[in-house]
Amino acid sequence: MITFLSFTILLLHIAPDHANLVLQQSKNFDNLCMDGTSSGYYWAQASGTIASTPSAKPMQHPNPSSVWILHLEGGGWCWSPESCQQRCGTPASPKTSSSLCSSTTWPTQVSLNGVFNANDPTLQSANKIFVKYCTSDGHMGNTTAHGWRFRGASVIQKVLTELVEIHGLGSGANNRTDTLLFGGASAGGRGAMVHLDYVRQMVGTKAAKNILVRGFLDSPLWMDLPSINPKFPGFNVTTAGVFHLANVSHTDEKCIQQYSKTNEGWKCLMGQYRMPFVRTPYIISASQNDLFQTYEDIGHPPMSNKDYQYMLHFANVTKTEMLQLNAMNPQAHAVFSWGCFNHAVSMTNDGFNVWKAGESPDVASTMNDAVVEFLWGQGGGGNVVNQWVDRCNGWKCGTGC
Repeated sequence: MITFLSFTILLLHIAPDHANLVLQQSKNFDNLCMDGTSSGYYWAQASGTIASTPSAKPMQHPNPSSVWILHLEGGGWCWSPESCQQRCGTPASPKTSSSLCSSTTWPTQVSLNGVFNANDPTLQSANKIFVKYCTSDGHMGNTTAHGWRFRGASVIQKVLTELVEIHGLGSGANNRTDTLLFGGASAGGRGAMVHLDYVRQMVGTKAAKNILVRGFLDSPLWMDLPSINPKFPGFNVTTAGVFHLANVSHTDEKCIQQYSKTNEGWKCLMGQYRMPFVRTPYIISASQNDLFQTYEDIGHPPMSNKDYQYMLHFANVTKTEMLQLNAMNPQAHAVFSWGCFNHAVSMTNDGFNVWKAGESPDVASTMNDAVVEFLWGQGGGGNVVNQWVDRCNGWKCGTGC
């Protein structure tokens, strides 16, 4: 049983290679999980000082204490009373055993992998914040509907406030400038995409002067393609449902101006439409055979010729979209896209540190290498700045994973 308090509870202090659970509470109770339990995040303070790091190119790496990796957990969402009931039960009888709806079963400590255990020593020793996901709104909402709390945006605001006020993010101590790698995977990637341009506003004017915000968006790039799965209505339908259900405010003024004219404001929550409006420098990852979206749209792994044609079209559309994002501003829009059947693997060792993407095998890089190049390098991916994209054609044609 969780005792509701008006302050944050740090449950356990452990070794810095693990992360501690921090349960949150606010006086207004506006940043709770769906079922009313406390939201929270896992925290590990930076450890060690890195004097230098091996690299094929000279790079200026900062002290790990000035690097902050904030990653939002993924896990789908619900978009209607029926889908929310299937996901979380009912407000009167919630599924407290579901970590995506309630914090009741969250462990007090975790070992985090992937981006939190990068091959790069600076990233590996950085401050680490893994924000748990229990609001079912892609970390975007701020309302109560049908008896449920959709408070993802409030949770993120509370986390950022605590990082500033308790942990010293943006303090400017010793003239330090902090690098905040703000991101997430899947639903977390979509939430990070929606909030990215608002992070400086969310941390406050004083802290923002001492923070360099960069995005790390893993698998947010939903493509608006029709579903051929009779059991799934389509990502356009589910996104529109969340848009109308969760009171999302970080929708980008220019995006809303463009799409509200046709009553399609929901497009400002969908990667294909929202990403061209994102201004903060970012690196985005997208599989050309995205396992989650294609499985939902087809209903199963591809088996028929119709299925394979869908997969090939999806791969070509994804590849084209990624290259177009990079072309808009190669210095600020880094893209990482492999021809593989996976989804949101940045928190796995293979996904972040082992598997590779690139125009050809001799210039392919891991996600670790791409993120480091994006943050502190001089451009990568062969002769194209900030671009690591498989150019093969076919189903699961990528050779790097």
